[in-house]
Amino acid sequence: VGETELVFRKAEECDREAIMSLYRSLLGFPGCGWNEEYPSIEDVDNDISARCLYCISLSGRIVAA
Repeated sequence: VGETELVFRKAEECDREAIMSLYRSLLGFPGCGWNEEYPSIEDVDNDISARCLYCISLSGRIVAA
């Protein structure tokens, strides 16, 4: 088993697709109020531009945002 690294950081533009994929993977789970329209890629872009979106990556893969 290799070493893993958990990193908490501000999201960057290069993270947008991974974050959107993470968000979409949660649709339909109990307690998730999101739908196909929200959050949108524009919401992700706006949050990244405003520097108010954070993410957690594990060994380079985004696991939370």
